[in-house]
Amino acid sequence: METLRGTTVGFIGLGAMGKHMVKRIQAAGAITYAYHGLPAIRYEIARAGISLCASPAEIAGKTAGEIIIVMFGPDDDMDAAIQSNAGLLDNLAAGTLIIDMGKTPVTDTKRYAELAKRKGAAWVDAPAEGNETAASHGELEIAAGGSAEDYARALPVLKCLGSEITHAGEVGAGQSRLLALQN
Repeated sequence: METLRGTTVGFIGLGAMGKHMVKRIQAAGAITYAYHGLPAIRYEIARAGISLCASPAEIAGKTAGEIIIVMFGPDDDMDAAIQSNAGLLDNLAAGTLIIDMGKTPVTDTKRYAELAKRKGAAWVDAPAEGNETAASHGELEIAAGGSAEDYARALPVLKCLGSEITHAGEVGAGQSRLLALQN
């Protein structure tokens, strides 16, 4: 497993796969913060020794200039977590890299990336393909979209989570590749 010592990583969206992913990031040595709305998942994450935050805004504050992973399912309210007053983007520090590992529509991905860019932050779309077992073993398939520089910065984190990682192109290319594979 790739070492992440000296790196701070925030994680928003601890569903079935996300809770395994954040544990792998912590095991790789990263200072790790997490946010999720459900008490049962918060309890499980806290028991694993991962620092919990009360909101996406707090994640943004704790990880200023570092890395934040967002992993939302199709039924989650990504807009609220990203754009509300207590959301991620309003509180984002310049230099922060956001890695979106959920399945986000390409148009939304590009819009979020532009909003992050206005804050001096970067966005990589890297949807994770797999299941809970693959997530717990770091065997997810990941196609990432973003600049070469942002992809290189995301790569150590992605290597902790996936066994097949490719750079698909600019922002939106990761989501586009996932859509093409599913059709």
